[in-house]
Amino acid sequence: MGLARASFQYLAVALAASVLAGVVWRWTGHPAAAAALGFALLVTAAIAWFFRDPERAIRRDPNLVLCPADGVVMALHREGPTQTIEIFMAVYNVHVQRVPMDGRVVSRTYTKGTYLVASDPVAGTRNTRCATELATKRGRIGILQVSGAIARKVECWIAPGQTVTQGGRMGIIHFGSQVRLRLPRAAKLLVRPGQRVTAGVTVVAKWR
Repeated sequence: MGLARASFQYLAVALAASVLAGVVWRWTGHPAAAAALGFALLVTAAIAWFFRDPERAIRRDPNLVLCPADGVVMALHREGPTQTIEIFMAVYNVHVQRVPMDGRVVSRTYTKGTYLVASDPVAGTRNTRCATELATKRGRIGILQVSGAIARKVECWIAPGQTVTQGGRMGIIHFGSQVRLRLPRAAKLLVRPGQRVTAGVTVVAKWR
């Protein structure tokens, strides 16, 4: 299992702290240094676990829409010609997002906002977020990466003009968050609130 590249900055600090604590413990033998070493190693392991980035068997199919995030479906909304799937990502979920369909990136917009708890229904419109729109053969779809109370950094790895592949990695949100997928009404939703979903694996909709 690999690690997301976003983990490197955190791991560097945690490993440096582990080495320092280890050196102090070796030279002094002080119990506090041993405790500090244990804590630093625990933090290092926790960071590596949080930023895990497992390989997944992607079923590519232009008639299907794959889930962009691991987590639990919070809500489904239908407004006018579009519908939205809201997914809550707990701190223990894999936090790498994946592309729902083949397409071309039309736009990517970062919006600075607040840091409400990611499970809050209004977090998607008030929190710091990144909205990415894709042009697909079935129409335009949108992926919204939303920060949370702890997750204050949103990374999107795809840029306007770029061609993307269904199931490919597209970004990450650090430490707990929310992702929203906007689809045309022509897509039949296949998920329900409360359902656990997996990025790049769970089929959330199919085209009529």
